[in-house]
Amino acid sequence: MKAEDRKVEFCIQDVEFSYEKKKILKGIRADFRGAGVYGIFGPNGSGKSTLLKCCSGILKPERGSILVQNRAVNRMSCQERSRLLACVPQEHRLSFPFTVEEVVLMGRTPYLGGIRGPKGEDREMAWRAMEEIGITELSDRPYTQLSGGQRQLVLMARALAQDTPVLILDEPTSALDFKNQMKVFEILRTLAAKGKLILACTHDPNHVKWFCDQVLILKEGEVMARGAVSDTLTQHCLESLYGQICQLQNDVIIPKRNACA
Repeated sequence: MKAEDRKVEFCIQDVEFSYEKKKILKGIRADFRGAGVYGIFGPNGSGKSTLLKCCSGILKPERGSILVQNRAVNRMSCQERSRLLACVPQEHRLSFPFTVEEVVLMGRTPYLGGIRGPKGEDREMAWRAMEEIGITELSDRPYTQLSGGQRQLVLMARALAQDTPVLILDEPTSALDFKNQMKVFEILRTLAAKGKLILACTHDPNHVKWFCDQVLILKEGEVMARGAVSDTLTQHCLESLYGQICQLQNDVIIPKRNACA
């Protein structure tokens, strides 16, 4: 069954997590049901990246659980998890100079068997992913020689090649210029229209307003609001998060004049 044919369910149930004795996540609850772009939003230090690491299985919650298709993420094997979830981190470095095409092809690892290596189908899917992201001209370039923004686009292509029903992205546009930021989110909208469930962490409220179907808003490790963007990311919410520094105007969040004076 193809990823786009599945009805995807992703549930966060009372998740708590601490680094040493510092509580980072405090009873996070959220259900994401069906295809769409779901934003995880909040200021720096609100717990966004930690929550996504729990969602992807990198971290294990000290309490609560993460369920994909009613299965606990931390109880799956790596291969099972990799066939359901594809992750795009904020930053990823490799010491060996793999080519861009080889890095994208790594997204097919969950489907490879034995010692035969990638099949023609795997290479075709990797190439299609590079075409969709627009990086085919980089295919022979060493990944280690790319800029931070170029590496981020390669990681996006690798996640597409993985062909999972769920994509998890931690600040996917943090290293990109404005044009490529818009391009990445338009690609995410296209993928959602094809049936994928996408969790995208961002600290830019305009990305949430312009591209997300729903949003989970975090403040100091707790859920401040969740639901449809128009109902949750309001002027009152912005003031609760940031004070009197910005305003919502025609679905665009702009700074207030002299707010930081």
